[in-house]
Amino acid sequence: MWFLITAATSGFKIDEVFLGKKDHSSFNEYKEDVGVLSKMAEQVLFTILKQAVEHGRFDQYQYMDT
Repeated sequence: MWFLITAATSGFKIDEVFLGKKDHSSFNEYKEDVGVLSKMAEQVLFTILKQAVEHGRFDQYQYMDT
């Protein structure tokens, strides 16, 4: 996430390219309980928020209850 946000805010053009299909073997481990992915989701969220603050795109964070 950090790389994509930094590239986009630095003026680089990001193209989506289809590289094929991949079956993820880990899907079977998580399909019954996706709650175990919450830590990864939290890390992605914090990365996005940190970049938004650094680039001046998110200035309301001081009003959020934590």
